[in-house]
Amino acid sequence: MVDEICLLRKIECLIQNKLPPEFHLIKEGATYLFFNVNTISLFRIDPTTYKVFSKILEGYKIKEALKEYRVDIDNFKEICETLFKHDKEPINHKNMSKSVLDRLVLNVSNFCNLNCRYCYATNGSYGQKESFMEEKVAIGTMEFFYNTYDEINNIQFFGGEPLLNPELIQIICEYIINKHDINEISKLPVFSIVTNGTIMSPKILEILSTYNIKVTISIDGPQFIHDHLRGNGTFKKIIKNVEYLKSRNTNIGVECTFTNHHVINGFNVSDLMEFFYKQMGLHATHIPFVAVPKGNELYIDKNDLIKSYSNAIKLALDSLNKKDYKLNSYTMRLLRALVYKKKNDIYCPAGVATLSVSVEGDIYPCFMFTGNKKFLIGNVFENKISDIRVYKMSKFLKEISKWNDPKCHSCWARSLCFGCIGNDYILSGSIRNKTQCDFNKAIIKFFLLNYCEIMEDPITVSRICRLITPPGR
Repeated sequence: MVDEICLLRKIECLIQNKLPPEFHLIKEGATYLFFNVNTISLFRIDPTTYKVFSKILEGYKIKEALKEYRVDIDNFKEICETLFKHDKEPINHKNMSKSVLDRLVLNVSNFCNLNCRYCYATNGSYGQKESFMEEKVAIGTMEFFYNTYDEINNIQFFGGEPLLNPELIQIICEYIINKHDINEISKLPVFSIVTNGTIMSPKILEILSTYNIKVTISIDGPQFIHDHLRGNGTFKKIIKNVEYLKSRNTNIGVECTFTNHHVINGFNVSDLMEFFYKQMGLHATHIPFVAVPKGNELYIDKNDLIKSYSNAIKLALDSLNKKDYKLNSYTMRLLRALVYKKKNDIYCPAGVATLSVSVEGDIYPCFMFTGNKKFLIGNVFENKISDIRVYKMSKFLKEISKWNDPKCHSCWARSLCFGCIGNDYILSGSIRNKTQCDFNKAIIKFFLLNYCEIMEDPITVSRICRLITPPGR
């Protein structure tokens, strides 16, 4: 049993001292919600309880608020016991160092066969000489990272277009498997690749199949939209290659970049989810919005973004109990957090859970910063990476983390939100500016309002648990 006096005093002290908000209130029509920020728990509450907590947020003493709305203090204590059950102080995230790296991105090709309209990587070259990663660099990278980390969960092949360098992909996979066979690596990573899907051959298919490489194909929707953004004739090539991959039971996913070209042609995120289900049989899709500066023809107005992703969340939640269910990565991430009470601890994994290596062996927090010397951490062939560079980068990344940024520290959505510092840099010129905050809060609020309609249905919750496996389980 929670100490009732301490519980009430705790609520009042938290509010009066203006510490990080431990709860957030949401009202929409006749729906009143209480969201516990620490425990990631959502509750329906009655209008009177909502009014009492609203007064507390305005600075009223609890007893004053209870008196105004004629609420019995014993009843209120019982309500608080439920709302703050298992409440804990936020975890200290100051030390983010780990012996496990979640994702290592290998830029095996600094060249691409396409010229997409929104490419941040200067046609895949990142403003550098077009080249491929060599075997010496690849092996040096493996040695460096397996000497630095006990385990690597995911090794992702990236570019440019990585399938322009398939021989090196095979060499890397073989090297890691051989090291595992002789017990020099304790756990095999998941191999994955992000490709434009236009290049395929029996040899490439064999490599993808042999090493069980998870394939993410960049495709931007129907042919008339995709070809405009990524090049005439590319859509048909991709669909042909998808069928080829499916014939060998290759694990396929898609990444679709949502742009204003979709909007002006009447396509929103929900339409794209429907399209990929009908065209490719995909129940789950990853559809991030484009990162281009305001004024670019592909830039999407914030209100259009919120409307489109809200509709996508509604489609996903409404389809959970259907055979032809359709999910998107944003909804899946929020569902994992709510169902498994797992905080989205990191705003962006760059430099914390993800590291990227260029074709020359240069190490960056993320592939989006490749070639930008401001974000260079070191090189895999350095005997010792400069402590000064590592310290500066580590300090910088920790300063902008959710747990050190004052704006995040006082935000009710901090346990659920996430973003991309690469996008922030493109949109604002700085990774300190979290450009997605208003979008995140609007979307999270919409999600919670709709999730409350299904959270008390054990059949639906059980279905969610079957459909969504949280990372690491």
